Amino acid sequence: MEKRIQNIVEQWFLLEPLLFQIWCSHHVTANEQMTCPVRSGKGRIEFSPERLKDLSNIQLELLLLCHLKWFF
Repeated sequence: MEKRIQNIVEQWFLLEPLLFQIWCSHHVTANEQMTCPVRSGKGRIEFSPERLKDLSNIQLELLLLCHLKWFF
């Protein structure tokens, strides 16, 4: 899962530099105990690999975008 997320974020470097900057300013960790797919706050972005594994790359990117848009 980390590799899939990394590939998405690397694309943001060129296409969405503000999103890339927001992503890089947060501590990103996997959290197996979470009951939701992604959560963010207090300088952290946590994700549940189990809840994200069945998403397509586009669905995964849209979910990450939804969480990062709150920082605009």
